[in-house]
Amino acid sequence: EMLSLAKREWERTFDAISDPIALQDGFTIRRANLAWARAAGVPITQVTGKKCHQLLAGRDTPCPNCPLLKGRGEADLAAEIDARGALFRFSAFWLSDEPADARAVVQYRDITVQKQLEEKAREGERLIAVGQLADGAAHEINNPIGFVSANLQALEGVLEDVAAGTAAKEDVADGLEMVAESLDGVRRVKEIVAGLREFSRLEISTTDLMVDVNASISRGVSSSGGPKPQLDLEATGMADMGPLQLDQALGHVVKNALQASTPN
Repeated sequence: EMLSLAKREWERTFDAISDPIALQDGFTIRRANLAWARAAGVPITQVTGKKCHQLLAGRDTPCPNCPLLKGRGEADLAAEIDARGALFRFSAFWLSDEPADARAVVQYRDITVQKQLEEKAREGERLIAVGQLADGAAHEINNPIGFVSANLQALEGVLEDVAAGTAAKEDVADGLEMVAESLDGVRRVKEIVAGLREFSRLEISTTDLMVDVNASISRGVSSSGGPKPQLDLEATGMADMGPLQLDQALGHVVKNALQASTPN
């Protein structure tokens, strides 16, 4: 009677756990709680003896990133597994230290909603960063556009004097200098637009794209809104991360450096 009571208590405790938990012999399920059966969408009576990947993931073969594929040689039994559109964090521990014993207690925690919330948070950060980048780019574009516009207005007067035959040589020289400054301003605008286009292309590309660190530094300096230092970017380097995250990080470094070097 005591053994029967202990068994019922253990089963109720096991079933009270909200995360799917199973005792497995390799990929074969020996026992599972009600949460595991609900996650698999089958009655608890149809779980024992089946393969975990068949019921939970609808696969004929083990999940590609399952730590149990490596057997006892795998010390860290943790991974994220996609099962029928839901994302589970897989964690387990071996029941014994015997090399031939493949039994393990496996816990699956549904992190689908958590991942969705994290993605929304990252999207919010992206929008903030894009807004900051656009603000910095607008400031950068306004500077050359301003003196190009002023130069064109002054050049109009020079050309009128030339047409009237009243222009002096100095006026013509000034006009040529204005043209050179305006061309330089147009070049700067073109570089800024090219940088924005590059950033946009990188951001919508695959997440495993290597990002040019020098290009990210240049964009960070351009969007800082402060005086532009002379950059020495002879060294080359690539980063395995999202371009937006790298631009944000380097942009903060540039802003901190500008604030620290500005005299009181």
